[in-house]
Amino acid sequence: MDEPVHQSLNPMPAGPFSRPGAILVGALVFLNLYDVLYHLVTEQTLSLHQLSEAVMVTSITAFAIFLLLRHRRTLGRAGEQMERIRAEADEARREAQKTADELRRYRQENRDAFETLRRAMNDQFGRWRFSPEEQRAARLIIQGLSFREIAARLNKSEKTIRNQSLSIYEKSGMTGRNDLAAFFLLDILDIDE
Repeated sequence: MDEPVHQSLNPMPAGPFSRPGAILVGALVFLNLYDVLYHLVTEQTLSLHQLSEAVMVTSITAFAIFLLLRHRRTLGRAGEQMERIRAEADEARREAQKTADELRRYRQENRDAFETLRRAMNDQFGRWRFSPEEQRAARLIIQGLSFREIAARLNKSEKTIRNQSLSIYEKSGMTGRNDLAAFFLLDILDIDE
C-alpha cells in the first residue's frame, strides 16, 4: 500500500508574521514615523496632541504585533495538532487496510470450507423447518445483530423480528441467541460443551 502524501497543514510562513501582518505592522510604523518626522521638520516641535497621537499609534502598533504573534502561535499549535491527527488517521487507515487484506486472504483461503458450512447450516435450518424469513433472521441473530438492526436490514418491524426469533428458538429447541450461535460454532471452535 502506498504511503499517503500530504502537504503540510501548518499554514505559517517563515518569519514572525504573515505577509499581510508584516504589511500592516510596516504601514503603521512607517506612517507613525512619517507623521512624527513631518511635524518635527516643519514645526520644529511636537505639540501635546501630536505626541499623544504618536503614543496612541505606537500602542496600537504594539497591540497589533501582540495579536499577530498570538495568532501565529495559535496557528502553529493548530497546525501541529492537525499534523498529529493526520498521522494518526494515516496509521488508522494503514491498520484498517492491513485488517481488510487479512480478512480477504482468510476468506479466500477458506472459501470452500465456508461454502460447506453454509450448506450444513441451511440443511439444519431445513430440518428445523424454518421459513425463508426465519432463516434470514436466524443468520443475522447468529451474527450477533440486535433485533433493531435485524429489523432494519430485513425491512420489518422490531416486533416481527422478536416474534420470529421466538419461533426460531422454539423450532430449534434453543433457549436464545447464544444457544443458537453455539450450536453452529462449538464444533468449528472445537470446544466441548
